[in-house]
Amino acid sequence: MKRLYFIVDHLKHTESISDDIHKAGISDWHFHVLSKDESGLYRRHVHTANIYHRNDLVHSGQRGLIFGVLFGILLLLGLHFFNIELPQYIPLIFFVMASCFGAWLGGFYGIQMNNYQLKRFEAEIDKGKYLIFIDVTRKNQQQVKALMHQYHPEAKEMGQGNTLILPFA
Repeated sequence: MKRLYFIVDHLKHTESISDDIHKAGISDWHFHVLSKDESGLYRRHVHTANIYHRNDLVHSGQRGLIFGVLFGILLLLGLHFFNIELPQYIPLIFFVMASCFGAWLGGFYGIQMNNYQLKRFEAEIDKGKYLIFIDVTRKNQQQVKALMHQYHPEAKEMGQGNTLILPFA
């Protein structure tokens, strides 16, 4: 799926866009708004971005997992190289623990950081604007763009991205 990004200046425009997007058949699962004004979005029943959209939890967790796996492999090679005699299940436990620790540490770091996909919009959000992102299929991408341009010229199109979270993007 593709993710379309739009910036809007006012909450009333954001609410209007939300209503029109829902009328077009796009559910809350595919429509999110990120803003400093969380309470205003809540009062107007506009679907806000969740923690996975705001923070870099998944992306950093994936990276941490990869580094944990690599560390686990190095640990196993070290045990093998130094010819350390252990029961067969112990090296597997070390490997799993290293992998889990890497994922945990990466997630712990990522929850403190802003989402890497949204860094380009931080200045606009800090100014009090509303970032709208809509997940669309290729089939309905042009329909959503046409709807936004026709009925909501106040929404500035900011490009598109991908809904996948890639560890080395």
